Amino acid sequence: MAATPKYCVIDVETTGLSPTSDRVVEVAVITLSEQFDVLDAWASLVNPMRDVGPTNIHGIRNSYVSNAPRFQDLAPLLLPCLKDSIFVAHNARFDKGFIAAEFNRIGINFVHQLPQNCTLEMSKSAGFHPLKLPDCCRRFDIPADGWHGAQNDVSMTAALFVSLLMRKSVTPATSFSLPVTFRQSEGLLPRALAMQSRAGILSKLNDVLFGRPVPRQPRPWTPTLNSTSAGTATTPSASSVLSGARICFVPPLTRGGKLFTFEALRQLAAEKNFIVHANLSKNVRFLVVADVEAHRGRVEKARDVGATILSEQEFWNLVDGSTANSAGV
Repeated sequence: MAATPKYCVIDVETTGLSPTSDRVVEVAVITLSEQFDVLDAWASLVNPMRDVGPTNIHGIRNSYVSNAPRFQDLAPLLLPCLKDSIFVAHNARFDKGFIAAEFNRIGINFVHQLPQNCTLEMSKSAGFHPLKLPDCCRRFDIPADGWHGAQNDVSMTAALFVSLLMRKSVTPATSFSLPVTFRQSEGLLPRALAMQSRAGILSKLNDVLFGRPVPRQPRPWTPTLNSTSAGTATTPSASSVLSGARICFVPPLTRGGKLFTFEALRQLAAEKNFIVHANLSKNVRFLVVADVEAHRGRVEKARDVGATILSEQEFWNLVDGSTANSAGV
């Protein structure tokens, strides 16, 4: 028998600040059991049937939502998540206000009655400052990437919520970890998929106009060759490349088709002597990213600070190279 959702963690991106006059343009949901295990997770852009508003804040363009579902199309999926659950959000008044307003427009008026936990208020009670979501997450070494994207924000909020409760020693044993697997279902339009579709159109247009494709894959990288005294070239060992390196990861990180949790990544970092960095800076040596198009802004920033872009496979090749004997390679 499936576990009943206890907590519904939600994040929305909107066209503005007023629930009565503005609309939701992206929604992401993680449902947690009473033991804080992830029961379901999904995210989708939402067609607001109007202009998307401040693209400079949420990064969503009108072209991304043209084929996205309307809120009423997503309502049958969202209702079971909310029913008999506790509404959880960072600044719950904002997110809950928008979700309630969207449901009110289609004649469903129960959301405002749901009990809630606000991670912003919980952080404030814990004495944290500043109270922005990334700042609160860094208190617990939670990766704070992709702020103002609903899928990343809801993942951070869920992790922050569990961490705050663990701080009070009120959480039972849980398998919760990052990154969270978001399901792909018919009727949903995750932002990354919309951006990939747009990138395909731009690539074809660019081919026609300039005769060259838009780059879609991470910039290839291989270790620098060093000359030996005998005059032959050797590649530095993977362990020497990784050792001491500051590495920034854009979640989700997978291996062999399975999610690689943040805790497992921290353990790996300790074993291989590299440092997991939450934010890009001039001290970061590598940025590991699976989907360049979905995170083009971070990729460009990485290049600006001189970091090398690695695909997931290139990163795992380095790890395997430094553990060849134990891995049986």
